[in-house]
Amino acid sequence: MNLRATNRRVARVVAAVMQKGGVGKTTTIINLARAAVLKGLRVLVCDLDPQGNTTDALAPDDLDEESVSIADALNPSDKDRVPIKEVLVKTIWDGVDLAPVTSPEALATVEELIAAAKHGREYRLREALQPVLGEYDLILIDNAPSLGLLLVNALAAAEDDELALVVMEADRWSTKGLVMLRKTVEGVQRYYSPRLQWAGILISKWRNTNDEREKLDDIAAHFPNTEVWASAADDYRDAVPLWNKIKTEINAGKGMDESSDVRLRVTAAEIYSRVVDRLMAGKEAA
Repeated sequence: MNLRATNRRVARVVAAVMQKGGVGKTTTIINLARAAVLKGLRVLVCDLDPQGNTTDALAPDDLDEESVSIADALNPSDKDRVPIKEVLVKTIWDGVDLAPVTSPEALATVEELIAAAKHGREYRLREALQPVLGEYDLILIDNAPSLGLLLVNALAAAEDDELALVVMEADRWSTKGLVMLRKTVEGVQRYYSPRLQWAGILISKWRNTNDEREKLDDIAAHFPNTEVWASAADDYRDAVPLWNKIKTEINAGKGMDESSDVRLRVTAAEIYSRVVDRLMAGKEAA
């Protein structure tokens, strides 16, 4: 399915969410960027995780810690804020641009500055992205394993065309954690971005065990307003397998379609391609 550029020329924004670390959010964002650009989409990736792993994977060269970054574009001070266009860098893949993290401390500091601001704390990312919404078809936001103000900014980044994509494992993680995540997203929907919608739940690191299959019903019960993209009806084909080489290829600067491993080149690449189709559903093709 070749989606190409959209007539509307306003990006669909997708924020990957899950406050538990190590579930595969960063790997998902990177692979979705690759799958999207292969469909002819113009893609921007915003790295809002101070660890900067998305930046490390996508930037063709090491970025100087003193260079401008997404933190500068979010700065609430008119004097110190840098336009988002001056922050963006090219990546290892043509058609994918990046708003990078260059310093973990800078992003943490700007979050504190945003929290101390009198007005508009939840809309700093929306304001930063506004000038470039018409230049991309898809904006993907990688987030830290946190439910803090940066995540709220990510979820409120678009006025009328944004999706929250849950990325998680089918494990025995606490019920309380899932409830907190759902309430955070619902809170943003209620107070800051009423048109924010759930995209779905992507299951990562799937081993197809009895325990995991049983856990899917529990996950669905915690997210009644969205769909778990893994089911017995389709032989769990949309769950991302626990294949260590997926991360290895990303670390080597390769997309799944570029892998020498046929499982990754076909099966894994097709999973991420189908996710992009789901995310872009409803956008008119040019």
